[in-house]
Formats: sequence, structure tokens, C-alpha cells
Amino acid sequence: MKKALIFGLLAAAVLPLASCGDKSRDYSDKDFDGLYDSIDPTPESNISGYVNNDGAVSKEISVAVDYRKFFPEGTPKYDKDIGVMMAIIANNSYLSERTKWSVVTSQYESNESNINPVLVQFGFYDLKYVVIEATDNKDTADICGIYLGNHILKNNGLKYQVFMASLEGYPSDVAWISNLDLGADTESYYSIDGDHPEWTNKKHHKGFDVTANRAYNEIKKYIDEKADKDATDTVVLVTGHSRGGALTNLVGKKLFDNNIKSLAYAFNGPLTTTEDDEEALYKYTNIFNIHSTSDYIGRYPFAHMGFTSYGNNLEYDFLNTQNANYYKSIYNQEFQGNTPENLDKLDDAVEDIYPTRDGAYEFEEAEQYEVYATQEEANEAANEIRESAVNAKIKNYAKVEVVNNSDVLTLEEYPYAVTLATKPYSALKFASELLVTVKMSDDKVGDVINLVTNGLKFVGKYFTSLIANISLYDVEIDVSKFATPHIQKTCVIGAMVAK
Repeated sequence: MKKALIFGLLAAAVLPLASCGDKSRDYSDKDFDGLYDSIDPTPESNISGYVNNDGAVSKEISVAVDYRKFFPEGTPKYDKDIGVMMAIIANNSYLSERTKWSVVTSQYESNESNINPVLVQFGFYDLKYVVIEATDNKDTADICGIYLGNHILKNNGLKYQVFMASLEGYPSDVAWISNLDLGADTESYYSIDGDHPEWTNKKHHKGFDVTANRAYNEIKKYIDEKADKDATDTVVLVTGHSRGGALTNLVGKKLFDNNIKSLAYAFNGPLTTTEDDEEALYKYTNIFNIHSTSDYIGRYPFAHMGFTSYGNNLEYDFLNTQNANYYKSIYNQEFQGNTPENLDKLDDAVEDIYPTRDGAYEFEEAEQYEVYATQEEANEAANEIRESAVNAKIKNYAKVEVVNNSDVLTLEEYPYAVTLATKPYSALKFASELLVTVKMSDDKVGDVINLVTNGLKFVGKYFTSLIANISLYDVEIDVSKFATPHIQKTCVIGAMVAK
């Protein structure tokens, strides 16, 4: 078999592809790989191509696809071939990184290749990219992008329809704020920015729940628009990486709850829910959460707060000698990742900073900040601090008051004091604002400096405490090893060895 080209080097020949609603289409697909025989260069082989990454691999990975597997008899089981396909699709669903991976199975383009060439190469049609945005200017950070498509399969004279929804977590950097908005069903949390009408399950991470609800509505709308009334059966495939993995988990749950047949493959996604009923958690046999044991993202928002995920959990460990050798054989480099044991120690340190979900949004005991000779001076200082809180965008996490000085050594000369109380989660709120500001305001250095200067007045003690606690727990964390266990190429290979 002649190997296909790699990376977006698609041949000049362009075959116009009709919509799935076109009854004149010939649906013949002898190998059931999603490519109709009329455009499949190898119509009797379901090897749907080869994977390469920036040309930086020493051997290619073959991708075998059989659309009949999307309609399993009985309870769905994790399937390695489906996992690899879903991982590739998820990792090509970042708007800025669509060409990072390429699965080239045939030398053609369609008029939908500009939307998502990988979905085209896996046989999906009627492609659509939508960005989920806030309505009524509420919860504006709870957004995502979705790549949608569908495919008609004929088998034994019957017609089946496969829908695809690949969730892109970051159409905008403001989604970082959503990642860190875990929420709590408390008055203190609601005092931050009011109610959240689209947060329908208070056990769920607030930012993920609102976004997933919005995504589900858009997916359902597409299904209703493109449904083939002659189809004997339909299935919805959902996938996503990182933030998109968390959304995949909750969208997969919602599809199951609404009796819509689905398979949801989530890669290296954060945790999503504090549901503690095991039957309620594990009844979602349609969901597969695939994680690297060296990836800390899969431990957020923190198990000690009760967070977990729905469905089946699978892991892969590239620090394992056999898997490490396999990784090296593919990428010609050593795997770089922190050990699970050290990540456990990091969890212990973080628990000291954020012991409970509800408590993260409650004001801690006020600390005496500064003392003054006159009440006027104290009031001026307090107002300056409040103004700094506004500039740092964490005003609802800081409470500043003028009180009587409680320090007997300075009481006589300085009878007035300014106290400052903050909520523990203000540190992560500040961190999210800082990430967004740095990413979106590279040409506004002054804005970034201002945010850092003002923000540290309120949250510096938490960062200091976090560093101190990490050292107390003797955590040997290498920051440079945080990225590799999480990035796309790792979970594509991980899908092959997960168990």
C-alpha cells in the first residue's frame, strides 16, 4: 500500500462531496472505514491512514477505523482503535493547532477541509464550527468551540447515522477564568457575581457545567437539523482534550440521561463533579476518561474536595519501563513527567491551602494590615486598598475595614488599624485573571504590571503559604515536566496503551 502523505499535504485533486441528506449518494464502503469506496484509495483495507507529528517521529502509527464499532452490542467497552481516532480528532480541534496532527488517508480535499481537514479525512460531512457564547452577558467566560459533523453508514441493507461533536475548550483565553471557577452552592459564592441560572447541577464544577449545558444544546440542535429519518439507528460521538475533556465528560452524561446513544472519549480532562453515589457515577458506561498518571490536570479541582468524574476511568503510565520505551520508539525522545507519588505530595500541600470547596469562598479571619495615627489616615489607606482590589478584579474576594488597633505595643501612638480579610480562592481567581491578561495584553505591559502589583496585595500570602507547604511536604516537583504528560501527542499514544 502506498503510504499517504503527512500533514496537510493533500493532493490537488478536489472531489466535491455532497451533503449527507443527498439520497443519490452511493454509500458503498466495503471496509467500513468511513471513506466511501468512490473516494477511498484502499477500499478493502480499513487502515485509514498514518499519524505523524511535525515530522518528529521515528515511526508512524497506523489508524484502523471500523464504523460498525460505534454500534456495539450490549455495554460499550473501551476500544483502542476508537480511542486513537478520537484522540486525533480531539487534538485537531484547537482552532490554532488544527494542522498539528495529520491523518491523511486519501489524496483529496473537500470544500469542508477548511473547517476541519481531519474530520473530512475520517469521512464526516456537513461540517460546522460554532462557538458557544454567553447569553444576556452572564457567565461570559463559560464558552467553548464545537466541531460538528455526521456520517451515513450502510450495513446489511440498513442505514445508520454517526454524529461527531469535538469540543474545543479554548476559543478564547477567557476560558481560563471558567476553568478556575469551580463554584460553591453558598451565599458567599453567589455574592461574588450574583446567580448563575445555567448552572443546573450544583455538584458539578460551575464553569464546566454551564459550558457543557450550552454545548449540549448546540449539539442537540445540530442533530435535529441533520437527522436522517431513514436511519435505523444513530449514535453521537463526543471527544475533547484538556478543558474539552471535562466538557466531554458532562456532555456524555447529559446525552446518556436523555437516552441518546453515545460514546464519549475524554482525554486528560480535569475532574467534573462532587457526586458521591458510586452507582450514579459509574452507570455512564458510554463515557471513557483517559488520563496520564503523570498529568496534574487530571487531579484538578482536587479529590480532597470530593471531585471525581462520571463513567469509566483509564490510565496510561509513560514512566513504566515498557511504555517509556514505546514512547521513545515513537518520538525518539525520553518521556518527561513527574511521578504520581510526588503529585500525591503536591495534593497534600494544596489541601492545606484549599481544604474545602465551600470554605474556599468564605472570608478568612481578618488580619491587621497597617496602623495609623488618625482615623482619616486609616480611611484613606483603606480606600486605596479597595481601589487596588477593583483594579486587580478581585474586589469581591477582599474585605477591608478600619478598626481599633489591637497591638498593645503600637496602640498609644497609632490607635487606628486597617484590617484585610480575603477568601482563599482569591489566589486562583487572581491567577486566572493574570493568565488571561498576559495572554491577551502582550502589548500592554503596564496593565500586566498593575494587575500583578495590586493582586499580590491580596493573594500574596496564599502563594507564599503554598510554596512553604510544598517545601514542608518535600515535594520534588519539576515544573518543566508538567507540560509533556498533558499535551496532545502524549494522549494520542496513551490511547493505545490505556487500561
